[in-house]
Amino acid sequence: MMRFIFTLVFGIVFGIVFTSFALPLRAQEIVTDISQYEIELRHSFTGETLLLFGAINSDDVESARYEIVIAITGEARNHLVRKKERVFGFWVNTEAKLLENVPVYYALASTRPLSEIADAEVLANLKLGIENQDFTATAVPVDYIEGLIRNKEDERLFAISTEEMPVTSGVLFRADFFFPATVPSGSYTAAAYLFKDGVLLGRTDKVIRIDKAGFERAVYTLATEQPRLYGIMAVIIALFAGWLAGFVTRRKSRLG
Repeated sequence: MMRFIFTLVFGIVFGIVFTSFALPLRAQEIVTDISQYEIELRHSFTGETLLLFGAINSDDVESARYEIVIAITGEARNHLVRKKERVFGFWVNTEAKLLENVPVYYALASTRPLSEIADAEVLANLKLGIENQDFTATAVPVDYIEGLIRNKEDERLFAISTEEMPVTSGVLFRADFFFPATVPSGSYTAAAYLFKDGVLLGRTDKVIRIDKAGFERAVYTLATEQPRLYGIMAVIIALFAGWLAGFVTRRKSRLG
């Protein structure tokens, strides 16, 4: 079903773009859409692959070489990074540094390596690439930054595609992005950039919402909006569970 819907939408985008070629264009444009705008986090959630697709709307696609960069960025939060050292044969946490404005998720796909699409200044201004994120411009020692990036990559929360994003007929493009089971809830921005000869020609932004659903959402809402009530209920449940365990144990001992 999802494949049918994607084919239908992709065909509509394709038709709109090529129909528009017959009309005078004021500028190059990039048109994008996403397979889904909401991801629900339930107890059975093991990860989700999101498809971003689109087309280049221009009258010189045959003669021009356009480049596309797609970046999905999560909300920025502070992150405490701990350094582990070997002490008396054991690995223990020693120093800790606070890194600010770390995106909870960052993934990027492009038609070519970023260094071949635009110069370093342009990429830095657009914050394209992990090395251009705010948390890297800090006085924190570089080994803490590298450790954070390495951990995020292992968790698949930072993902920079090393494969060139395919562009069909010089116009249509698509890229898959995986959100692991550990992805935090919040708002995510999916930005698509259109470049030509190192110059940014267009950009589109889409918002993706990742949120808890079902029982998990009810518990989360209660804990954040009514923390006192949540704490009281937690204590009552813990006391009841302890009483029930003691009751079952005593009953078994009597029967034995």
